Amino acid sequence: MDFRRILRLSVTRSALSTLLLIIPIVIGLWESLGFYPQIGLIVVLGVINFYFVYHEYKQPGLEIAELLELMVKSLWGRENVSHFRSNLMIFNPKTEKLQIKYRYNMMGAVDRNFEISKDQGCAGRAFSNNQTFWVDILKSPHEKFFVESGKVWSSMRSVMSVPVTNGKTTVGVLNVDSDLDLQTSGFVQEDVYSMVNAYSDVMGKVLERR
Repeated sequence: MDFRRILRLSVTRSALSTLLLIIPIVIGLWESLGFYPQIGLIVVLGVINFYFVYHEYKQPGLEIAELLELMVKSLWGRENVSHFRSNLMIFNPKTEKLQIKYRYNMMGAVDRNFEISKDQGCAGRAFSNNQTFWVDILKSPHEKFFVESGKVWSSMRSVMSVPVTNGKTTVGVLNVDSDLDLQTSGFVQEDVYSMVNAYSDVMGKVLERR
């Protein structure tokens, strides 16, 4: 578990600041502070908590990027991150297209800002059918899903796409792809399926706050 990353989350820091108020109460120092110092401490900690909650709500992109990284590292291990990439595509109802808005391990990639119609690719199929899909690129090349192979990661061998919902509405797709074949990547394993879907639910909640 990456404790340093967890400690950087705003919710964690907010909880820690609250402990500063609870600790003196528990150890009996609260009454010795006096009325005005008590009020001052409550106000200061209230402002700190407000800031962290505000930060969490106003910058969901940062949290999603951290979740994408945490998902890959926790499921496949730091030693294997070079074999996996992840991204979150958001659906634009005006253009009727899905586009990558948040990403991990895609720096400089040709498809880091990839955009497709909802009837294209594994992501489009997951979005349109509102269910998880896997594709073995070795058996089902990109062209089978109306995607030009030259516009995506050339080393991609497998991909998993999970719909992301905002309440009852499907708003995007969480994708994980790999240069490993479908079986080796673990995408079809029950525990991987469950965990990636759980991350999808969390990201949906983050988007719902916007």
